[in-house]
Amino acid sequence: MTRRSGVLQVLSEQHAELTHLLGGQSGFNFDKAEGCRARGFEWCSESGFEEKLLPGCLAYLKLSLQGEVIDAGDHDVAICKLDGIYYPKSQTESNSDLLLTDLLRDRGLISAAGRAIEPAR
Repeated sequence: MTRRSGVLQVLSEQHAELTHLLGGQSGFNFDKAEGCRARGFEWCSESGFEEKLLPGCLAYLKLSLQGEVIDAGDHDVAICKLDGIYYPKSQTESNSDLLLTDLLRDRGLISAAGRAIEPAR
């Protein structure tokens, strides 16, 4: 059975290096949790969440799917209900900045179309 809930994680600038790992590869083909751990971002458990969470996010939004997922060609669209927002204490007291697409483009991590660019090896 397909899951009907999940967590949207609001990334901060410290997550910029994870752009291709999280947004440019399918979780079906690559272990994103292991990739994050290898880069110093080991996913962790948090009370109230059944999912493991990426540390250092500015906020975590609990969502539940409303209706069915819509095939939009190269992406799927999911209409979700916001069930709750969690702000980690460590983030409410920090000066971390929201990870914005302008920063990712300036660093060459995404294309003008917003697609993750594979890092040079």
